[in-house]
Amino acid sequence: MKKRTARVASGLVALSLVAAACGSDDDSADAPADEPSDEADAPADEGDEPADEPADEPADEPADDGDDAMEEGDGVVLSYWLWDNNQQPFYQTCADDFAAANPGISVEITQLGWGDYWDGITAGFATGDVPDVFTNHLARYPEFVDSDVLVPLNDFIDANGTPTDIYWEGLAELWVAPNGDRYGLPKDFDTVSLVVNEDLLEGSGLTTAD
Repeated sequence: MKKRTARVASGLVALSLVAAACGSDDDSADAPADEPSDEADAPADEGDEPADEPADEPADEPADDGDDAMEEGDGVVLSYWLWDNNQQPFYQTCADDFAAANPGISVEITQLGWGDYWDGITAGFATGDVPDVFTNHLARYPEFVDSDVLVPLNDFIDANGTPTDIYWEGLAELWVAPNGDRYGLPKDFDTVSLVVNEDLLEGSGLTTAD
């Protein structure tokens, strides 16, 4: 998809939600660009016609083909970024399944290391060269909300009937900002464990519950 300065959504779960919103930009930008090359080559093979004439003729024809492509939803490419190379193969499977279920829409995944990832995302918001969807982080998304560079998912979730109560209790609510808008859906979560040597607790006045 062509990069733009518009705000972007976050979370792979939201791909189906943002596809419709992204489609109009992509179709108009991408569809006409593919077709004129074939049309332009055909007159050149026919021989000795003046150079100016073939250049003018195909210009009108691909416009109609491009319109048809837009109506059919062809040529939409959603860019998705993540930082975890271990998870990338599994998300590629998700992306392939999504593309199979949504003909004409494909997902291009980019994986970067942690530091380069956030540098790229932050710089991209300044230049407009940002992915359509990306893996966000609870420690990072508040600053993006404050900068007004993310698209709230509320309307997409309501329109698609996406459930938000299927996650571990309280997990989905972490992506609701103080302004009441939702900016993401959980893709996974970390666990924190505490290992206690009970022998060392004896005589300390503490219990495992403490």
